[in-house]
Amino acid sequence: MRTTLHRGTEQLHYEIHTGSGETPYALRIAAPEGLVLVEQFTDPWELHERAARVERLLARHGWHGALLD
Repeated sequence: MRTTLHRGTEQLHYEIHTGSGETPYALRIAAPEGLVLVEQFTDPWELHERAARVERLLARHGWHGALLD
């Protein structure tokens, strides 16, 4: 799953995808200033819980898009 979130003129790319190596799941966020965060997960439930926390945080900080609306 991949989506783009917006806050004013800024864009943030949010992606949940297949990880690499021994971690089959990954959460990737590419922030507008060029920072890219990648977290790897072995358990799909851990990924789900972390993604829900991140989505709530992004919404609180004014980001919006199809994922959060």
